[in-house]
Amino acid sequence: MQALQGDKRALRKAQRSFRAADQKQPNHPLVTAYQGALLALQGRDSSRAVEKNRFVDQALVKLDEALAQLPNYQNDVVVELETQLVVAQTLINLPPFFNRLSQGRKVIEALVGDKFFSVMPENFRIAAYTTAARYAEAQGRSKDRERFLLLLVGTAPDSPEARQAKALLKQVAGLY
Repeated sequence: MQALQGDKRALRKAQRSFRAADQKQPNHPLVTAYQGALLALQGRDSSRAVEKNRFVDQALVKLDEALAQLPNYQNDVVVELETQLVVAQTLINLPPFFNRLSQGRKVIEALVGDKFFSVMPENFRIAAYTTAARYAEAQGRSKDRERFLLLLVGTAPDSPEARQAKALLKQVAGLY
């Protein structure tokens, strides 16, 4: 979380941790997805355009690898769904010129539509609905955004995320 907020020291620490995890469990899709997400953050925080592009290109390779590794983990629902969430969150938050938004949409739709999604922990479902709403907003799909925000509110009505979603729904749709 600190790396997401721009803490470079936390980013480096997380990268070291996931490199160590990769040595212990090579080709694990969730580890690979997190490595890709961390590379994307490193690209986001780089000051030079060449570095930004290089890190994001490396991130995309890792994210694609993570998705390719998933068939080996079909019996581990948590690994499969968490990997999809990390990949979708990363792809949807990349700048549009990387042309991965539609892939992010496919991943998040598969995740939210998975038969085991409803039994995942509340925080997980909140993160997924937030990611889906962010995608819909980026695409100007207001009805889809509204639907995902309503699902978020229904999942955890008293959460901080639900309060934000309610405020957005009131502002854009006159709800709440």
